[in-house]
Amino acid sequence: MSVYTEEELQKVIDESFGGNKRAYYEAAAKSKREIISFQDLVAAETVLPHLTDSGHELINFYLGYIPDNFDTLPQEAFIRTVVYQFKNGSITKDELFEQAAIHIKEIRNNVMKEHLQEGFDFETYQDYESFHPEYRFAVSDRLKMFMGYEPNLEHSVKVELMLRQQMANDLCYFPDDEMTSLDIQAVSIIKYRKILLTDGKAAADASPLLVDTLLKN
Repeated sequence: MSVYTEEELQKVIDESFGGNKRAYYEAAAKSKREIISFQDLVAAETVLPHLTDSGHELINFYLGYIPDNFDTLPQEAFIRTVVYQFKNGSITKDELFEQAAIHIKEIRNNVMKEHLQEGFDFETYQDYESFHPEYRFAVSDRLKMFMGYEPNLEHSVKVELMLRQQMANDLCYFPDDEMTSLDIQAVSIIKYRKILLTDGKAAADASPLLVDTLLKN
């Protein structure tokens, strides 16, 4: 149930989102997902906090980037516990990676909750044509280079818009022939969406982490 009247809501959309209802509802959905439970916050502060960096190193190894706190915190205590068990000799290195990967896949799947749309509206494809068009081919060529093929736009449209925004901000360096953390995140989303739209969410959630695919190539 909205806290706004219809007139108040339209005013918010007009003033804060330039009249773009889709952008408002996407922002509202994201804000709900970003709520961190009190239990997760307590666990993050109290469960082996000295192993936070080690846990983040594992997450970065498997995902190629560190997601936002609201995606990682629900699993961080479990990952730290696995690291602790390895450091005190309770489990082997192989067991460390095997058990950590289970929790890191949960983090990956949590990140993907923003990318479960089965299709996009006309406005999204309009944005694809008009949003920072000067970076359109730089982004699409970059994805093609790293993926070895041109992804279906149904899988990549939101990712391409995100990368165009990052290039336009001029805050991130994109080497010509080296994947950045943003590239890795983009490729991960595209591969997840490809499986999602072909085989369903259960198959996408069970799909290998990107590092597993890269290590096999």
